Amino acid sequence: MNIANPSLIAELLLDRIALFSNAYAINLFQYARVILIALALLDLIRLGYDVWTSNQGPDAALPRLGRWILYMCAVAAIVQTSHQVGSGGDSIARYIYDVFREWGERASGTAGFTPASIFGEALEMADEIWLTMKRLGFWSNLLLLPITLLAILVVLGMMAGFAFLVFVFYFLFLEWFVALGLAPAFLVTAAHKWTAPIAESYVSYLISLGYRTLAIFFCYPVLTAFVTEIREWLSEGLALMRSTDPGTEGILAEFFPMLGGAAFAAWLCAIVITAVRAYANRVAPQGRVLNLGSVYESI
Repeated sequence: MNIANPSLIAELLLDRIALFSNAYAINLFQYARVILIALALLDLIRLGYDVWTSNQGPDAALPRLGRWILYMCAVAAIVQTSHQVGSGGDSIARYIYDVFREWGERASGTAGFTPASIFGEALEMADEIWLTMKRLGFWSNLLLLPITLLAILVVLGMMAGFAFLVFVFYFLFLEWFVALGLAPAFLVTAAHKWTAPIAESYVSYLISLGYRTLAIFFCYPVLTAFVTEIREWLSEGLALMRSTDPGTEGILAEFFPMLGGAAFAAWLCAIVITAVRAYANRVAPQGRVLNLGSVYESI
């Protein structure tokens, strides 16, 4: 593995998180099966008490019991596959993730998702700036020390902007893998009327993550192409400066505007992705997309 390649490092981290998420869900599933039986028994007691206090006869009680059994069979089937959150898994949580990610990839025309390549472009820009500063004698002239320190600060600001952009991209998928790993603990709560709102909130959260995923895939090809163009422009300008000796006045008149433009581009991208993420949070469904309460009422 090439440790100098940010994309490979980021993909390795995501792969490890995905593997641990799958293992974590499997471990939780061992407890979820016991909780499922406990919640189902408690809900059966609740149903029996409701039938008894409402003075319903066998003609009304038996159909209610039949509907309850059908519902619990459906819940048991969902919980039984809740731990299968790995690639190709049958968990409903994994299905929601796969659907939204596939939609995003197809709509954006991206076959893969490697936002760390943006940070790779930033590293190339920093390397170009370093070579230019070395060529212009920044490190050997003490008179240029204040300018050198200022240039280093601007480059660090540029790198921070691109790093924040990449972090926002990857944090969304970190949220997904954490949510997938917790799937058994949340989905099992559908087995009782009083705990069903927890499962409802979990499914609503997954749908909200799905809308954020679509927004991220909308921005991804735009921002990657934009950063590539900025790197090319900066490389051309710095190459021209290295081929000539602009002097101190030329450095102040040409070099720093280039650095400032690169830093501005970095934080512009960071602001754009933050705004789009906030917009996706606002337009995503805020209420319940699953109403188990009405199902229990119909039973």
